[in-house]
Amino acid sequence: MKWHKLREKNAEELDKELSNLKKELAKERASLAAGTRPEKPGRIRHLRRTIARILTIKREKELEEIKRAVVKDRKKEEKKKEGKKRKMTLEKKGVVEKNLLKKDKKKDVKTKKSGGVKKK
Repeated sequence: MKWHKLREKNAEELDKELSNLKKELAKERASLAAGTRPEKPGRIRHLRRTIARILTIKREKELEEIKRAVVKDRKKEEKKKEGKKRKMTLEKKGVVEKNLLKKDKKKDVKTKKSGGVKKK
């Protein structure tokens, strides 16, 4: 069977096709073991390769699903980090503003104590 035809099938259809091919391969091997001459000698090779193709396509689809899940998780984590960064920057701005206010108050207190006139 061709690659493009196999890729169009879903997981259930691939499983059915795989089980049918395995049964067929077992029959061919049994006929060889019995000593009869096979009608198509290249059939066993063809069956083995088609089975391998199906297994490969199934694995590729599994990996694709895993990759999609990982990408979704990464996007969620990035959004969380962005939110934390925004929050942190806002908090830092607040801290800076508080520090500036404290410095202004200290300056006001110093000028009030001295009365604006320097004593010798």
